[in-house]
Amino acid sequence: PAFANLTGCDKQIKLTLADSRTSGTQVLKSVLDEVAGHRVGSLHGIVGPARSSQSAHIAPVTGTLDIIQLSYHATSPVLDNKQDFPRFGRTITADSAIAAAIVELWVERSLSYAAVIYVSDAYGIGYNEAVLEAALTHNLRFNSSLTVRS
Repeated sequence: PAFANLTGCDKQIKLTLADSRTSGTQVLKSVLDEVAGHRVGSLHGIVGPARSSQSAHIAPVTGTLDIIQLSYHATSPVLDNKQDFPRFGRTITADSAIAAAIVELWVERSLSYAAVIYVSDAYGIGYNEAVLEAALTHNLRFNSSLTVRS
């Protein structure tokens, strides 16, 4: 009923759902299957995937094909690189802002020691790098970070 007045609209939105699971290669296969099923230029956007590690797999492809990719959960600062991921966007703050806030808290609390424990995927690596970069702006130094395999 709410869309009854849109009968004159010549734009149609076709929604296709694909389960990306948690595998970057499965996400890439889903996107390529979807692209193959459309004529060139008819697929305009992809919402998702959620994880940074999955988004990093398909963002170069969507960028090359000029398809907008919008993630609602991928926060890795690595995805901010518009040269590598020109059509990637997000609806959530990148971890670089979160990392800066955490380092500000460490400075405010005059902490002498802090640790970054992260998973070795696009999210974790990007987050670790963002924390290290934010720490450098306050002349804080890290001896090491702990990487956990996913």
